[in-house]
Amino acid sequence: MIRVGKKNEAAALAVEGAGPMTFTGRPMSGMVDVSDEALADDARRGEWLRLSLGFVGALPPK
Repeated sequence: MIRVGKKNEAAALAVEGAGPMTFTGRPMSGMVDVSDEALADDARRGEWLRLSLGFVGALPPK
């Protein structure tokens, strides 16, 4: 599960191995679920991390 934010969700889902996060049975906006195989790939993992860090870096500090 990777939190990428609503604006980055389409880009994250476009990476092979990602799908909608449906933990509750309904899609969770801004989150994607990735397969273990996809997460093991450095290039794909790097793209998801880039999207995620771009999102969380813009959040206000707690």
